[in-house]
Amino acid sequence: GVDSILFRPQERETCRRAAGLEGFVVGYAGRFVEAKGLEVLVEALGRLPDPKCLWLCGDGPLREELLKTSFVKWAGALRREQLPGFYGALDALVLPSKTTPSWKEQFGRVLVEAQACGIPVVGSDSGAIPEVILDAGLVFPEGDAVALAHALGRLRNEPHLSEVLAKRGRARATDCYSWDAIASQMREIYLQVEAARAAELRKTWAGAPTRSWVLPEERGVGM
Repeated sequence: GVDSILFRPQERETCRRAAGLEGFVVGYAGRFVEAKGLEVLVEALGRLPDPKCLWLCGDGPLREELLKTSFVKWAGALRREQLPGFYGALDALVLPSKTTPSWKEQFGRVLVEAQACGIPVVGSDSGAIPEVILDAGLVFPEGDAVALAHALGRLRNEPHLSEVLAKRGRARATDCYSWDAIASQMREIYLQVEAARAAELRKTWAGAPTRSWVLPEERGVGM
């Protein structure tokens, strides 16, 4: 889930001035490791015209290599309460994960955090990413820098598309992944499990040769 009170739309220009950013700003938050597909993101953004910036949040063994690219800036490994300001400065948040023999993206929490902040998201088709995004973002084939560049180019050149995806993402994050929504979903799961258990008990009791007891609800006792 996501804290939809903490993660909410920010004033973009204020966030950008605070970070010293300008141009088309694309962000990534997470580990700087090969499986996250960051080299694909750098190549894709490199295909777009200036001015542009790739703003990275997190850390990992690829940091020094990534920072050799002129349009890459590092925000550091931010605390959770600093993340809304990071997301708020972006034109798009990208999760370019690549499936490996032993790993694929299981969820991608940064996607729903960015969506909750009203930021359009782009993700690869690794693991659960397409299921999380659905129609509230853009999905590209993992490892395909050309396809990713095309998706980012659309967000850069089609303001209406960015606006639509931002609104859809905010609604999806709030309706499906806020803590209230997650609590409601968990409650429903428990109710379904309990209903199935009660039905199975009734079948067991109904098939018994003798019945010298009554069901709990028949004597006014809740199950």
